[in-house]
Amino acid sequence: MSEVKHHVAVIGCGWMGVQYVEAYHTYPDTEVVAIVEANPEQRGAVADRFGVKGRYADVHGLLRDMTPDVVAVVTPTKYFREVVVACAEAGVKGISVEKPVAGVLSDADEMVEVCESRGVVLAGGRVQRAMNEVQEAARRLRAGDYGLLTGASVHFWGNG
Repeated sequence: MSEVKHHVAVIGCGWMGVQYVEAYHTYPDTEVVAIVEANPEQRGAVADRFGVKGRYADVHGLLRDMTPDVVAVVTPTKYFREVVVACAEAGVKGISVEKPVAGVLSDADEMVEVCESRGVVLAGGRVQRAMNEVQEAARRLRAGDYGLLTGASVHFWGNG
């Protein structure tokens, strides 16, 4: 019996976008089927590194060819509304955006309304929360594997 995988597209492959591709690449129930990146050198480098076949310069090209199950939007915030609305209207079922969720309240309102009207899950946040290592640490903390928690320190992941 083959395992069903959620098809994922990552839109925007700068430093943070690469973190998303890497995270989704490690999950056993997801497959990164496409990346969208305007810079052709970066698009090729990221796609080659992770073995992603779908390579697009813009979201409209992606949506002409396929409708992924999940899209992670990791572009500059000013483009979130356009990308989220296009993906929701195309039938994507799960969309995440990096933080901040929108640059202006009216963009956030429109994204929420469009997604809600189509039954699309819209999420905002930071990729580190979804990384396998963080989820495993949270599971172990909840299970009491480390004993009574009396304090914690969380440090930034990455080169920032």
